[in-house]
Amino acid sequence: MNDPITVVVAVYNQDGYTKMCLDAVFKHSPKDTRVIVWDNGSSSPIHQLCSCYPSDRMSYHRSDKNLGVPEAYNQCLRGLVETDRVCFLHNDVIVTPEWLDRLAAHIDDRKSTAVICPRTNYCDKAAFVYDPAINERTVANKPPNKALRIAEDVIRSVLKSTFGEEGLDGFAERASERAMGAARSAVELGDFCFLTKAETLLAVGGFEERLGPHTYWEAALRDRLEDFGYGIRIADDVFVHHHGNLTSDGPGFEFRRILERNRKVYGHQYMLELCLL
Repeated sequence: MNDPITVVVAVYNQDGYTKMCLDAVFKHSPKDTRVIVWDNGSSSPIHQLCSCYPSDRMSYHRSDKNLGVPEAYNQCLRGLVETDRVCFLHNDVIVTPEWLDRLAAHIDDRKSTAVICPRTNYCDKAAFVYDPAINERTVANKPPNKALRIAEDVIRSVLKSTFGEEGLDGFAERASERAMGAARSAVELGDFCFLTKAETLLAVGGFEERLGPHTYWEAALRDRLEDFGYGIRIADDVFVHHHGNLTSDGPGFEFRRILERNRKVYGHQYMLELCLL
């Protein structure tokens, strides 16, 4: 399949991380890849940053308030995405060479391969973590995220401390070569990065907006996919770097309050669905 793919990135501040994310997307993705940036009311200059990228490949859209990830994704899915396949990517992820082609190679018309996620260095779902030691180094090296902006050189220093002299791209290439073409079933959704077909998401009703911002929306989507018979897989031959939970740590979020609220909303909905079976 050689049809273009759309990459959707929802952003709330953190322009330093967002720049490194977008730089890598444009560097390592096919030339016909389309990028949609949804700005959830940032106070940092995200629009100015996005103006530096090719306008024929990127579109920038802004909400005056923070809609949360699920609603931002739905806005893009239902009104902006024009390609058959779409990848949803967190702005604290740095992709690596051939990432999108390799993910796309695992998607076909079978329901069992409806959603594909990469491996990573850091995730709270262990199945996606390539090496626990790298996960530990990521946590140890992560800079405090108390400001709206983290300098790019600080981020690069973190990457060097995590991956050594071979760098992220070198590590990713070596990891991919060990597992070329390999993928396996997953029981969780890697919300930091996943590729699917737009029609699949529309068929299950899109993203659960009551769980925005931030957490438990991926669990609700996983449940919807399972209910409709769609499978999630992990591509063992794709490795991306995930800084991890930046929006939940950053200014403007009361993470623990949101986490507890979304846990209750998700739990209530789950119990209601069980009662209706």
